[in-house]
Amino acid sequence: INALTLHVVLECLVRGYSPTPHHTDDSVGGNGLVWYRPGLHKMENSEAYLRVIMHNLDVCSAKALQRSGGKIGKCNVILDSSGFGLSMIPPMSVAKRFIIMMQDHFPDRLGVLVIANLGGAAQVLLKLIMPLVPEAVRYKIHVLPNDRKSQIDMLGHLVNHAYIPDWLGGNDTFRFDANIYYNTDMTFGSDAEGTAYLETMPYHA
Repeated sequence: INALTLHVVLECLVRGYSPTPHHTDDSVGGNGLVWYRPGLHKMENSEAYLRVIMHNLDVCSAKALQRSGGKIGKCNVILDSSGFGLSMIPPMSVAKRFIIMMQDHFPDRLGVLVIANLGGAAQVLLKLIMPLVPEAVRYKIHVLPNDRKSQIDMLGHLVNHAYIPDWLGGNDTFRFDANIYYNTDMTFGSDAEGTAYLETMPYHA
């Protein structure tokens, strides 16, 4: 993890894949999965925070393409808003910037966005940003029902059962550790490369 990324304490990771009717093996033909839990840690450094999310989405697409032999490069995102409070709502300038970055760098890469445990503060943020989200993307946003059985039923159509975490009623007991994850599964560019990336994209400012 480089110096910029050390400012981020964020649970965002690529893990697993989705079921697919297009191949007999989900691990080959299924969309990639990004798990994001914004309620666990407050954003302290927006640059590094967005950089981590974008990097995970990039890795997710790349892994899906590798698994499918270049045929599938989409990601499904599962966002768990447990613990997300009003103090965690980012400035609208950051939210707008993130949406623009997503449109610019991941056109048609999103399969679906599934929101679990949608609470009051997360509902407020969702209402604020929905008008900024393209109509085609709005149809890809789904909220999990509150009761556990319905959650598992819905997740089962979107997540291979082996990767449904126990904190959403599944059997996967994996626990995220940023130091292990970002030192083994991820390769970050240098701070200089990160700064150059930001400077060459002024329309994200």
